[in-house]
Amino acid sequence: MKTDTYFDRDYTAEFGEEQDSPETEKFWSAIGTAIGEIREFDGKAVKIVNPMVKIKFDRLLEWSDKMAKEYFGRVKGNIDYEEGRAEILLELPFFDFSTAEEHAFFRTAMKDTDSFALEPTPDGKLRLRMWFKYLHPIHTEAEREAFLHDAARRLQHNIEDTE
Repeated sequence: MKTDTYFDRDYTAEFGEEQDSPETEKFWSAIGTAIGEIREFDGKAVKIVNPMVKIKFDRLLEWSDKMAKEYFGRVKGNIDYEEGRAEILLELPFFDFSTAEEHAFFRTAMKDTDSFALEPTPDGKLRLRMWFKYLHPIHTEAEREAFLHDAARRLQHNIEDTE
């Protein structure tokens, strides 16, 4: 039997095979430096629990617990006070996606989390990961404004050097 190829595209090229120009590399280096400086600045600040995030986290954790109990799964809530993040892990034998409650759960999870992922587990179940920015750094408005202004100025200077 003769086969004619109707459609064939290869997207398997390794990421990063193309070399960026030195200007582009310098630009991304400046962006990375600025992001690092902002993280370091926020890392030195006193942090408090964001009350709105706590409400969303607790609500989704309670809802996840209900689903885990109903479908014989597992739920785990973690709070990393050092990094300022919270995470809910929900493992179930399956997600049906056909009930109104599951649709509402997923819509709420997508709306109320900072990041969301659905992945298979090694034993054939499904794991839903939900991440939250749980802690909020406290700075005076003047401190943050001055820092961000200075960071923007340095970033602009670094970008202009690449042109």
